[in-house]
Order: sequence, then C-alpha cells, then structure tokens
Amino acid sequence: MTLRALRNQLRCFYPQCRRLCSRPQVSSVDKEEVRVFSELSSQWFDEGGSFKALHSLNTLRVPWIFQNIRKDGAEIVDVGCGGGLLSVPLARAGLRVTGLDATEEAVIAARDVLESRPLQLTGLSKRITYHCFDAVVASEIVEHVADVDAFVEGCVRLAKPGAPLFFTTINKTLASQVLAIWIAEDVLKFVPQGVHQWKKFVEPRHLAQVLERYGCSVRTILLSVVYSLVERLLCIDIGELSSVKPTMDEEYDAIVLGTGLKECIISGMLSVSGKKVLHIDRNNYYGGESASLTPLEQLYEKFMGPNAKPPPEMGRGRDWNVDLIPKFLMANGSLVKLLIHTGVTRYLEFKSVEGSYVYKGGKVYKVPADEMEALATSLMGMFEKRRFKKFLCWVQAFDRVNKDTWQGLDPDAHTMQQVYEKFGLDDNTADFTGHALALYRDDE
Repeated sequence: MTLRALRNQLRCFYPQCRRLCSRPQVSSVDKEEVRVFSELSSQWFDEGGSFKALHSLNTLRVPWIFQNIRKDGAEIVDVGCGGGLLSVPLARAGLRVTGLDATEEAVIAARDVLESRPLQLTGLSKRITYHCFDAVVASEIVEHVADVDAFVEGCVRLAKPGAPLFFTTINKTLASQVLAIWIAEDVLKFVPQGVHQWKKFVEPRHLAQVLERYGCSVRTILLSVVYSLVERLLCIDIGELSSVKPTMDEEYDAIVLGTGLKECIISGMLSVSGKKVLHIDRNNYYGGESASLTPLEQLYEKFMGPNAKPPPEMGRGRDWNVDLIPKFLMANGSLVKLLIHTGVTRYLEFKSVEGSYVYKGGKVYKVPADEMEALATSLMGMFEKRRFKKFLCWVQAFDRVNKDTWQGLDPDAHTMQQVYEKFGLDDNTADFTGHALALYRDDE
C-alpha cells in the first residue's frame, strides 16, 4: 500500500495546486483558508480535537468510496487531503493514494504521522498528469476553495475517462449556518472560529450542475444528515451508490420538520442539550415562510458573471443577509444567552420589551406586569386589582419542580381557564393577560 506525499518537493506542491484547472489565470486556492488550516496543522490526528467531526465521517466515507471503486489496487487522488485524515484510511484499505493539499504545514503533518506508521511512503513528482487517476476524492474541501467551478474542472481533468469522482460538503442551509458556525464554532467551540464561511457553502444541486457542465453524470446526492453536536457528528447516506446500510429506522429524541428560523433554533437547542435530532425538509429550498437570502454573492454573479466574487473589504456575505419576511422573535433566559454567544448580533437587533399595551373603549392602556402596576392601572376596578395582584404573585413564585408553589394547580392537568377561575379573574382581565402577557395568538 502506497500513500504518496510530499517530502523534499513541498515547495513545488502549492504552485501545482494553483494550476489544477485548465485556466491558469484562475486559482481555486483561497489564501485565507490556507492560513487558517496552517495554524491547525498540529491537530490533524488528534481524534478528540478540532477535527473530530472529520474523523467520525470516515465511518461513512471510507466504505462508500472503497466499495464503489471496482478495481483492485486502484490509484486515486485525494484533493484537499489536509493532514491525511481520509488518505491514510483509504491507503490502509488497499488503495494507492496520492494526497494533494495547498497547505504545506498539513502535508508536513501527514508526512510526520506516516513515517511513524507501517505504510510505505514515496515521493511525488513536480507535475501531475491529467486523466491518470482511477478515482478522484474531494471530501469536505469544496466549501474552502475560492472558485468552485475552477476547482471542479481541475478535479474532473485528473480523472480517467469514466472514473468516479466523490464529493462531500456541507449543504448551504439556514440549519448549517446555525449549527456548523454559530453553535459549533461560536458557542460550543468544537470547531475553531473562522474555519467555515457560510457564504462558501455549496448546495448539492449547484455542485451537481457544475459537475454536469464538465461532462459528469451525477448518480448520487447525499440526501440526509443526522447530527448531534454533543456527540460531534453522525452522518448517514441514503444515496443509490452508497452500500452503507441506512439507519433511518433508528429512534430519535426529536424529529424537526422544516428549515425555517424557528425549526433551526429548536433543532440546535435540542442538539446542544444532548438530544439526537433528525432535521428534515421535504422541499428543495430552505427557510419556509421566513426565508433568508444572502444577496451579495448573488448580485455579483448576476451582473458581473458566474464566477464574480465581491471584494474582501465588503466582508462576509452573511453580514448582508436579507429576510424576505422580517422576523420578530420573543426570547428570554437561556435562549437570549445562546443567541448572544452565537454572534447573531451581526444580523439581529435586540430590543428590550418595556411593556405590553391593549386597546379598550377607544383608549390604549398599559398591561400591568407586576403587583405595583396592577394596583395603579385603570383597566380594572379595585376588587379585580386585588385578585389580579394575587395572580401575578402566584406567577412570580411558581416553580415547576416545587409543588408547594402550585397552590393546587397542576400545570399538566389544569387549563389556563381553570387558573383564571381559581383567582376569580373576569373575562376582560383573562383576555389581556393571555394575549398581551402570554402572547396567545388565538382564544382556544
């Protein structure tokens, strides 16, 4: 088994990668991405570190690739191999693997690991011949390149006629923005900040279109991902090429339908709390009735060409996010802390709710929110004020785990109507309490 890596010719590797496509003036290498991964080069083979998610993906990637290459001793190229997380297992499986990466430090890290393991290590010539590999692997790299079209074209040109190409990448969805960046990077810090940029994520259908443009026939698209941020990552493939047995009949703690903002927050919160979540959407678009767009890249592509990119000084694409329907999200407690820690202040504006108001008899009244306001309000008579004050004191003292605070009202057995009746509140008080304080949307 041979894993080809760069030893003494490391300096020639980076320029060769820049000319992976047939258009020498177009580079698919993103220098900022190279810098970020250079700083992480010492962590590639730490299975509990920053790349734990990639290590766990090998349980899916290695069988999928190996079982769909029908040639013993096939020679494949792992484009964007990094520190060899996928190259090494493929080589152990009996394939002849050539690793390519633009990050010199990553290749050095791979070489150092291989020298201490029972795998033969050979050198790599300064030039790679096109159409010479039995298979091309580009796993978790598309979202890090500067030009997807140029990168895909270069990968296609490396493959022999009829040879398979294997691409895996993070889908570009609102869920991936919340989970892969806000939560994984900013809150839980499983992944170093800056590793992912949502604007560079690629939708499967777009990647399929690019591949077809360069003469490929797309046979498999990864259709679903099961994730648990506490377990770091668990993926399943249900595409027709994969012979990895799907596990869709497993039990989940929660199934979230749809990829709107509320659904993404719910699935993210459940996952952070250690639940196993299945998050799916029947539509081929994301966001539901509250879809969000990132128009910066779209405007440049529409008016300046398919490969046009906004200048770096304009910042990240998601900083220009536009909601088709502006969202009003009531939040308090742990949800506020989560939103602040995820850095969504770049996209959301926090406002403190000073009070709620109701319209009654041609006038606008402030809804009392504490016992002092209840005594001062003109919404109610004196006796109703006293009853409402007792109700507010009960609400403030209520503790779900302490039955002594329930005063005989079981939250799992009694309705709010029964609560109002216990405290003797009239229909008018119950109405503004439900709608202005509890934010009921209907009277059911």
